[in-house]
Amino acid sequence: MNNIPFSARTNAVACSKNRYCVLIGALLLVSTACASASSSPGVTAQPSAAVPAREAGDVVSVKDFGARGDNAANDAGAIQSAIDSLGPRGGKVYLPKGRYLIGTTGLSIVNNSTQLMGDGGDFDDTSATDAPTLIRYTGKGAAITIGSAGMTAVLHGIVIRDLEVRGTRDGASGIRFKYNPARSTFVGRSLIENVSVKGFSGANGAGIEFEFGVSNTLRRTNTAENLNGIRIAGGTAYLFTNILSRGNSGHGIYINFVNGLLLDGMSVLESNDGPGLFLAGIDNSRNVYIRHTHFEDNNLVNGSANYQLYVTGRGAARIANLVIDGVEFASSGFPSQGGDMFLDFLGSSHVDHIWSNRTAATPVLKYGSTIALSRYGRQIIKGEKATIDADGRALTDVLPVPASIPNRRSPPTRETRPGK
Repeated sequence: MNNIPFSARTNAVACSKNRYCVLIGALLLVSTACASASSSPGVTAQPSAAVPAREAGDVVSVKDFGARGDNAANDAGAIQSAIDSLGPRGGKVYLPKGRYLIGTTGLSIVNNSTQLMGDGGDFDDTSATDAPTLIRYTGKGAAITIGSAGMTAVLHGIVIRDLEVRGTRDGASGIRFKYNPARSTFVGRSLIENVSVKGFSGANGAGIEFEFGVSNTLRRTNTAENLNGIRIAGGTAYLFTNILSRGNSGHGIYINFVNGLLLDGMSVLESNDGPGLFLAGIDNSRNVYIRHTHFEDNNLVNGSANYQLYVTGRGAARIANLVIDGVEFASSGFPSQGGDMFLDFLGSSHVDHIWSNRTAATPVLKYGSTIALSRYGRQIIKGEKATIDADGRALTDVLPVPASIPNRRSPPTRETRPGK
């Protein structure tokens, strides 16, 4: 089986020589080495690694367990048998090109170093046809569950790569990372890469859901047409790069609590009922770095109450060490849309290099009444008629729109796959 062709690409994530990038990298490493007591009492984090340190040598194909991939036969049992056959030592489960119907039976991964790998996802969401490897789920729960509510040890080294997971809008989660608070056990040091998750709009639904996690990475991931694209209930040291979140009916990304999160190279588009990114800041969230990110036409339904990027703590539970640098906001001029960015209840934080095409009176940037920014209003790049509302505080060095926009990055595009 070792000659089965499958994609095993690992892209290096390069960080620019920027003091804030160095800072957040250090914070992520420190956060991973020792999860704080305030984030989850009793949790002991595992050593930091964005990608699993070991890849087991066993490779099995779901076709050898009876999977057909014809969009007609129910392949849930065959795929689960392939996963279970690897046992505690883990290995790779290969899903050749095809449409794998799993009905209402979700898949479960409970062993370390288990990898689920297909022949390609639909990252940029422009393909008129299905992704090469498609898993179709028609139930109301989670299509793929990593870990379990009763797990007694930390689960690590899980990889899901090069496939698409699609629901029928009734499902709660496309991919769910479990957490057992009774034993403080979670999923850590795992990777999702070149994966699309679409059609999960059930109660509190999300394309990808983290109940809690440590040192998990999303890379070249597309979440579309879900309730929430990505939902994080808690955790430490997340790394998200090249993320596309589009057309989700709730939020593009919804976060209750996080200690250590780097978002780099992300596009959040057309989240219709809430902000593109909502960070609630429960339990003193901190060490959040948002850079090279594009927000466009989010919050089109309830725009009068919300913004494209909404960050707020909760009373004494402030968000500390927040860095927003090199972020672009775009609007097609829908009258119901709110402003671009709202910040409140922050500790020591930094905002710089913001661009918006807004021409209406709604704010590009609005501060709440309880903030502590190291700098604000400096080198903020905005539209000529857009406004900045900072509760009467004087803002200096507000620049007109330049010919070229510093730190601006285009939305992610399809990457040419070797040999395809």
